[in-house]
Amino acid sequence: MLFGDFLFTKSFSLLGENGNWEIFQVLSRATTLMAEGELEELDRTYDLSLTEADYLSIIARKTASLISAAAEVGAILGRVSEERKKALANFGLNAGIAFQLADDNLDYTSRENHWGKEVGIDLQRGKITLPLIHTLRHCTPGEKTFIRGAVDGGSLTKESFLRVVEIIEQHRGIQYVWERAREYIEQAKRHLLLFEDSEVRKALFALADYVIERRL
Repeated sequence: MLFGDFLFTKSFSLLGENGNWEIFQVLSRATTLMAEGELEELDRTYDLSLTEADYLSIIARKTASLISAAAEVGAILGRVSEERKKALANFGLNAGIAFQLADDNLDYTSRENHWGKEVGIDLQRGKITLPLIHTLRHCTPGEKTFIRGAVDGGSLTKESFLRVVEIIEQHRGIQYVWERAREYIEQAKRHLLLFEDSEVRKALFALADYVIERRL
């Protein structure tokens, strides 16, 4: 974390000395949004009242704002029109939201052997993500009570986690999140239609597809 902080401050220092002021503003805004998203996520730890809208707001800031900024910086360096700059920023935003949706799904779908590290780590840390949010909207009172007990306990076991996964699968929580991720990817691709067909646009389309095709 300290090394990451160093890279952030070093990049801003270099931009201040020799860089483009517009890029500096874009990255500063993204850094602020990322911090806001992370802080709200921390504040809502173990909060089973978190809504889908709340969750999407958090991931749009903590994850997608950085990807959006990267795309916008490319537009600035490429000296494209304001319309195309906005399109690339929106491409990054939607792709970034889809990336986090897919990543949160993997916490419930991965089948790693090292329990407590790769698998179930989000739920262990009290991170309430969309697969669980969707399930809590549709599950039975008894299932909701079990989930609350597993999450509130603070010591999630492998058995209770697998039971939570079972409940999520019964109520199509994982499938729902994949569908939402695909919707955001399609939105991201639509923003690229403003650009002529080229190898670069094809690469961005492929990048968008990879976001939801990856399984690791």
